[in-house]
Amino acid sequence: MARDQAEERASSGPLNETAANTLVLLSIAIAMAIVVLVPVVLNPDLIRINPVEVYYPTKFKVLAWLSVALLATVLGSVALRRKPLAVPMLIPVLAFLGIAALSTVFSDAPMHSLFGDRKEGLISLSGEILLFYAMARGLNSLVRVRVFLIAMVTAGTLVSIYGISQNYGFDPVSGWLISWYSEIGRPFATIGNPITLASYLTLMAGAAMALYFTASSPSRQVPWLIALALIGACWIYTDTRGAMLSVVAALPVILWISHRKMGTVQPLQVPFATLILAVITALMASAAFGNLSLPSYVTTPLIAYLILLGAILWLSDLRPAVMGPLLTVLLALTVVAGVVGVAVVASNMGILNLTTVGREGGLSAQVRLLIWRDTIPTILERPLLGHGPDNFTAPFQAHMGEALKSAITTGTGEVSIVDRAHNDFLQVAATTGLLGLAAYVWVLVSYFRNSYKGGGWPLLALSGGVLAYILQIQTSFSTAATSVAFWGILGTSAAIIRIQGAEEDDQASESRSSAATVSTREAPRARLYEILTFVVVVAVIASIAFPTFMDQREQAAKVARTDLKLYVRQTVKLYDQTNEARGTYPRSGVYTSEDKIRGPLGMRLRPPDNIKITTRTPGQGFRVLGKSTTLSGTFKYSYSSATNKYAFRP
Repeated sequence: MARDQAEERASSGPLNETAANTLVLLSIAIAMAIVVLVPVVLNPDLIRINPVEVYYPTKFKVLAWLSVALLATVLGSVALRRKPLAVPMLIPVLAFLGIAALSTVFSDAPMHSLFGDRKEGLISLSGEILLFYAMARGLNSLVRVRVFLIAMVTAGTLVSIYGISQNYGFDPVSGWLISWYSEIGRPFATIGNPITLASYLTLMAGAAMALYFTASSPSRQVPWLIALALIGACWIYTDTRGAMLSVVAALPVILWISHRKMGTVQPLQVPFATLILAVITALMASAAFGNLSLPSYVTTPLIAYLILLGAILWLSDLRPAVMGPLLTVLLALTVVAGVVGVAVVASNMGILNLTTVGREGGLSAQVRLLIWRDTIPTILERPLLGHGPDNFTAPFQAHMGEALKSAITTGTGEVSIVDRAHNDFLQVAATTGLLGLAAYVWVLVSYFRNSYKGGGWPLLALSGGVLAYILQIQTSFSTAATSVAFWGILGTSAAIIRIQGAEEDDQASESRSSAATVSTREAPRARLYEILTFVVVVAVIASIAFPTFMDQREQAAKVARTDLKLYVRQTVKLYDQTNEARGTYPRSGVYTSEDKIRGPLGMRLRPPDNIKITTRTPGQGFRVLGKSTTLSGTFKYSYSSATNKYAFRP
């Protein structure tokens, strides 16, 4: 009997491994769908009605449903695979998740903490950590690592192209001249906010560099240099001060660690030069076309810093011996400049108006400092486990000071809602307590320690992007799009560490043949898999984007026709009122948003940017021709007082 059971287990072993490997491949495919779809999905039907609801609920639904499928495949593969796998960083990650779960149970509003203020509560966090584990466990070869990163970076590149097009007035989803977009004046693509778009692109830049370093030939490196250039151009167009400061602070650290760990920084020359040239070219192009939002006192130091960085990389060839001391001095100067900057701002808050873009920029910086101050008592109210994941709005409101209330009170007397601490560490402490913050810091320390210990240019590229991202969200916040990218990159980094560990470990022949063993040999069809991944991601996003574009174009056409009709009728009314008041019609002319139509008693009518009104006063009557030009097309609507008829014209 015992012998029969032993034979049955032996015969079922290969079958179990085959089934487990199939589930692992399926989990990788689902994870790729998460990092591709979550950043790009939105609800375009709500753009003109309720922009706040366009992004967060839709991204949450995609993440939640795909996480359910991912959980099933991961549990299945774990159950079928007999040999456990050691996953780097798993203990601190599970500690963070466990504390977040406890925080939810003991929260002021447990059900609210499951979903959160912006749908980023415990459910979203669990899905993101599951993504980390699936990638850390499933990416057991260089081919799989590259395929996953290709999916992620391809999506990031397409998002960048979208953002660049927005910077030049072309938005295929919402159309041109949407009022709330005009007020922002900075691209937000499918992420929903310029600031979070910048943090997402910071992570994507690190992933693109990692792909560059893992490419086996120059021809396979070129696409990722192009992707890096597009990501860098869109990144600078977001006009995000926190992103710029974080990169300025992170680059000396990255260079110093690279030189200390690898003994050189020369391999960084090509990707960094590509990024520098892309940013400078994007700034010049934007200035030439008159849509540059960054003032000269921001762009000039930024360009000077980029040139300095290029000179340092150039010196790495001419004077390799001076690189170590030079980078040490640069790192020390960065630290000193940061400390001095914080001290100066703390002693004179008014200086923020000199370092930001206009009054709203200064107000934004001061509001952040006030939010940070009022977050401290929110944390101290429940110091151990906090108020629950993504449960910030209600607890914070009780501790909001009068200075902050005054700063965020609108012209109508309403106090704006504050649902974020605008500092990642404070946000984690307020929502999951000091225990949650300790676990979160443990995750980051473990990540950077393992990445440094593992070494290699791909890990340095990924961890460099993560470092810049972590610095950036200390003045902003994460979203679903940035969080899935963050945890996906952490999982990919853990997989690379496992791969490198397997290379150094002289395992037995039987262990090396196991399906659980990491393989670094490139598959014969690796290039085909990578091209296929790129094509599939582009096809999937195009299949979503094209119908959305066509549908929104039709809706935008209806809106454009309605607006044109309204302004032509208002012009006619203005003419009739002028005739009644003065006995004469207004003079003929061509009127745009910059040239108002003047009526009686000081009345003025300003057409929108996309509408032009042409008037004529032949004889005792008048004619009005309105012309609207938008993404949805060109429309004409006219009126003649002789016939008293309105008509759309071809």
